[in-house]
Parts: sequence; C-alpha cells; structure tokens
Amino acid sequence: MKLKPYPITFFQNRQFHAISVFLVGMAAMTVISRAADSFMLPQVQVTSTETMALQYPLEIQGNIVPKQQRAVYCPENLRIGQVQVQKNDIVAKGDLLFSADPKDLSDNIRKTEQELKKLELQIRDLESSQNSQARQHELNLNRAREDYNHTSAEAESAVTAARHELEQARNDLAVHESQKPEETLNSQKSDTETGGPDSQEPGLTDESQDPQEPGLTDENQDSQKISRTGEENPLSAWNRKREELEQICQEKQKHYEEAVAAQNTSLKAAARQIEDASLPLTQDHSAQLLRSDQENLIHTLQELKELREAEGKVYSEYDGQILECSISTGSITSPEPVIILGDFSQSFRFEGILDETVPEEDMSYGSSWARRPADSTGMICLEENIEGILRMQNDSTPEKTVKITNVSKDENNSCRITADLNDQEFSRPGEAVLDLTSESKIWPCCIPLSALHSGESGDFVIRVTESPTILGLCSTAEYVPVTILEKNSQYAAVEGSLSPTDQIIVNASKAVKEGDRIRIIED
Repeated sequence: MKLKPYPITFFQNRQFHAISVFLVGMAAMTVISRAADSFMLPQVQVTSTETMALQYPLEIQGNIVPKQQRAVYCPENLRIGQVQVQKNDIVAKGDLLFSADPKDLSDNIRKTEQELKKLELQIRDLESSQNSQARQHELNLNRAREDYNHTSAEAESAVTAARHELEQARNDLAVHESQKPEETLNSQKSDTETGGPDSQEPGLTDESQDPQEPGLTDENQDSQKISRTGEENPLSAWNRKREELEQICQEKQKHYEEAVAAQNTSLKAAARQIEDASLPLTQDHSAQLLRSDQENLIHTLQELKELREAEGKVYSEYDGQILECSISTGSITSPEPVIILGDFSQSFRFEGILDETVPEEDMSYGSSWARRPADSTGMICLEENIEGILRMQNDSTPEKTVKITNVSKDENNSCRITADLNDQEFSRPGEAVLDLTSESKIWPCCIPLSALHSGESGDFVIRVTESPTILGLCSTAEYVPVTILEKNSQYAAVEGSLSPTDQIIVNASKAVKEGDRIRIIED
C-alpha cells in the first residue's frame, strides 16, 4: 500500500514566506544599521612617527651688485651746475655724470691762487724768523764759550800768582828757620864777670832787675831790653822775624784759598752760561705745517684748472651702476665722494639684509642666528661658507649654488649677508633671492604638526587603538601626552609613550574625543 504525500497547505506557505521576509529584513536592517553607525563615526587619516632631521628654510631678499666700487670726487666747496645721473642708473664709460658751475669754478681758482700767495709770504716770514733765532742762538753759545775761556784764564792766573806768593813766603820762612842763632851759658857768664850792661848785681834775680809790667807784650819787653842795654838779643830778633814771616805765610795761604774759591765760583757761573746757551731752540713746526697746506692748495689748484679745461664736466671712467649720489643741482661739494659707482668690469656679489635675527647676547653661540619661520622654535646659523641657492627675481636665469662669504651685524641688530659671485650668468645687477636651508639633529620621533593638539593638561596626540565591542574589535581614539622638543613649519620632534608602529591621527572629519570609535580611511 502506497502512502500519499502530505499536501502543503496554503497556511504553511504563508508561514515560510513570512519567516523568509523577516530574515531578509533583519539582514537589511543590520546592514543599514552598520552603515548608519559607520557614517556617524569620525573618519580619520593616520600616519606613523618618523625618524628625521627637521629642516628650516630661509629666504633672504637682496640685490646683485658689483663687488668693486669706485668713488668719484670733486674739489671741495664747488657749486654743482647740473647732475645727469641718479641712484641705480646704469652708465657706460665716457658718460657725463655731472658738471660744475663755470663762474664758481673760476672764482675758486682765483681764491686758491690768492691763498697760495699768502701762504708763501707767511712761510718766508717764519723761515726768516727761525733763521735769525738760530744765528742768535749760535752767537750766544760762542760768546758764552769765549767768556768761559777768558774767565778760566783770569782765574787761573790769579790762582797761580797767589800760589807763587805762598811758595815764596814759605821759602822765606824756611830760610829764616835755618838761620836760628845759638845761645850758650858761657857767653852769659862772660857778660856777668866783665860787668857788662847785662850783668846782674849780687843777690838780685832777673825778675828783680827786669820786672815785667803787666799788660806788656814780648815786643814791648824786647824794646825795653833794647832801651836799657842799647843792643837787641839776636834770638829775640830772630823770633820776632820768624813771627812776621809766619804771619805773612798765613796771609798768603788765605789769599791763595780765596783765589781758588773765586776760580771755582767764576768757572761754575761761566759753565752754566754755556749750558743755558747750549739749550736747543723750541721746535716750531709752523713753517712745515704751512708747507703741507701749500702742497694741498697746489694740488687743489691743479684739479680746478684741469676741471676748467674740461669745461667743468666730469665723465664716468668705468662701465657700472650708480650706487650712491650725494649731489644735486646747486649743491656745494664736500671732501666726501660725490658719487659711488659700481664697476661692472670686476666681479659681482649678492648683498642681502635679514632683519629678524636673534641677538648674540641671547645665544650661547658665536655666530649670527636667524629664527625662521615665525612659528618655529628652531634657528638657522648664519656664518661663512654656508651654501645656498641664488635665483634672480622675475628672471629666467638658472639657479646657482653659492657660499656666504661674510656675515655682519649693524647697530639695529640686522644681519647683512654677502656672497661672492664668479658666474658670468650673474654678472649684472638686479634683485635676487638667496634660499638657505638648515637641518637640526636627527630626532627619533617626529610627527606632522596636524597631529599635535593642545589641551588644559598640555600637548597630546591621538593614537588609534583596538577595543572589543558587541560588534567586535573596533578602532578607538586614545590621548597620549607628549613633550615638544623642536618644531619647524611642518613637523615637530616630540617625546612621549609612542612607538614607530603606532598610528597617529593627522586628520579627522570632526572632533575626536578620547574613547570615541573612529573609522580609518585611506588617503
């Protein structure tokens, strides 16, 4: 017996269809829900940290100018008639630069000639006075020497005469000393026995016979003896003569000493007169100074006459450019150059000025430093031999690598940069730009500035992490604090809890908070 298949009823078909529709609807809603959730999530672009050196570009505006400059002078105090050039003009050799006023030029020549005549007369008077003083000085010196010789001869003659007199007195005394008489007792006894005039009575002493009156000298006593006896004792006469000779010797000795002292005094005075007369004349350089002024005037007069022969016109001696012009029509010239001309026949150089520099007292370096750009913490060292790229502005001249040859600062703390040019393509004046690039040291963790954020707690970056959710693992945002070490206009070197494999958000479709789910999109 065969079994018949159980028939599918209409109600069963409807149940199957409803379940299918429900399942399809659930799948569609899930897709729509996921699409809506994905659409609501922030869309971000990510990058990784890099190991790199930060670069700092610097653009210096300047000009290409001739390296050799020529100064054009004009005689002083001369009125300018016309000026044919002005600053930055290009001139060729033989072009007219300016001309002097003819009438003023003639007046200056006449005044200069008069000044020369006055100087010549003054020089003659000074030289005549100096020669007269020199002759008088020589005459005074000769007279002083003659007076010294005459005084010396007179003093020496007086001393010699006094010495001879002293020697004669001493000789007379010595001869008298050799003629002293002898006195013996026998002669005295014989006089007493014969009852001569000098005999004494018995019982009387010499004192009783010839008492000395008080107050009488030996000469008075001798005269008394002579008067009593009628004859002088030879010894007494010899003593008296000896005393006279000694007195004479003392007087001659004193006279000799006075002559020697007078000789020393007179010779000293005469010697001092020679010393005074020998003093050099006071140096007077007035004539030499006037001679120098005379030479300058002669040179000025020659220049004025040469300018008059050229009809007062001054022409350029070089092909070049007017760098400075300090004269105008009707102005008066000074000793300074009237025109500074750049010589095109020599090499050129680039000159630029950088205003935004860091003062050396704020740096621990010996070179000049510039901060570029304004929002950068890095600095560029400006020193000699740094290479840069030079390019002409508004010109198709190819770029050229040049080296800085000089760096200097002015009173306004502006930095002046100079670079010598030896390339023929830059052998003409014009505006130019020098591009310099400086690199920092290599930093292990560098990120774009767009990945750097700041908050109340400091600087941070947003790192992408994987977090489990009911929908599975999802990308979420995590704030990571960092410290900025250095930055330029594009990148920043930071320090923090970052690794080279971390993904850092650099751009987002809307603000991202910590813990938010995010959707990474490709560039």
